[in-house]
Amino acid sequence: MGYKVFISHSMKDRRVAEEIRRRLVADAHDAFIATDVLAGDDWARAISEALKKSEVMVVLLSPEAVQSPNVIHEISFALGSEKYEGRVLPVLLRPTNNVPWFLNTIQRIDVSNLSSEAAVGDRVARALRQLERRAG
Repeated sequence: MGYKVFISHSMKDRRVAEEIRRRLVADAHDAFIATDVLAGDDWARAISEALKKSEVMVVLLSPEAVQSPNVIHEISFALGSEKYEGRVLPVLLRPTNNVPWFLNTIQRIDVSNLSSEAAVGDRVARALRQLERRAG
């Protein structure tokens, strides 16, 4: 059946976010990224609706992402919502020392040593399959 997945990322990490989405859609998940918002759309409303409809958040962590007020807002929303409990997956793309304190208690997926976006997408897809098995 698959999850509705919100992929939170900085614009610098857009290409890897798109690859992760491609991989998750291939595994029957419905994945949203900010580039799904079209010109003329109310950006804030579209992001808000996607956050409300999603069940899992994949957070792409990079130095740029942890400095992004939008990414921090999206993470805060997910961590404050019961439906995301146990379903926030931080993915460390590049080493950064400024990871928000509220993510430090959640096990990260470290992909900083992977050499391709496809490999990152595969690793995130595998983590979602594990999450599905755990959920029953």
